[in-house]
Amino acid sequence: MTYPNAYEGVKKIRTAEIIGLLIGVVGIVLSIMITAAGSSGGSGGTIAGVTALALITGILAIVAFILKLLGLNRAAKDEPNFKTALVFALAGIVLSILSSAFSGNATVSGIFSTVSDILDVFIFIMVVRGIISLAKRLGNSAVAQKGNSLLKKLVAVYVIMIIISLIGNLLQKNPTAMTIAGILLLIAGILDLVIYISYLKYLGKAVAMLQK
Repeated sequence: MTYPNAYEGVKKIRTAEIIGLLIGVVGIVLSIMITAAGSSGGSGGTIAGVTALALITGILAIVAFILKLLGLNRAAKDEPNFKTALVFALAGIVLSILSSAFSGNATVSGIFSTVSDILDVFIFIMVVRGIISLAKRLGNSAVAQKGNSLLKKLVAVYVIMIIISLIGNLLQKNPTAMTIAGILLLIAGILDLVIYISYLKYLGKAVAMLQK
């Protein structure tokens, strides 16, 4: 094994992202349960179920975040792109704290939250770039090419989402434009999910590559 630290680190990152996907699924179930509880007046069993799922989601989120930090820190010993990703992750913690601290100010809190989301994208990019760099060093052109393709798709989707967001903000009083923007945002959201699944698969390929 040429890069044991990168192997252990990427493996932890992959586990964290799998947990993140599970959190997303639980979040959807939670939303459905909350909606059902609201329409039915909220039975004791439903409320207890919602509370339990919310608690589980919170615990999973903490576990996933810690695993990601540990993974980035470990992988950074073999590849500097992961160190940059770790810096972004730590900056994200600070922004999340600031967002909570200014929760009374919707504008300021929203800005911090948006910047935190942007940092998540940068972490994604730096992790993929780190894997591409390792793949090139190991002479694995297939993994390197898949990484470059994944980054292009990511950039395309987020450019679309930014444009849609701008359209929504500029044409808030135009119902037709808002409807179109909503449909496009839904499509972009689906594409984002597809990319996330592709990212998980790519992390799996990276683990297999680094294991040799």
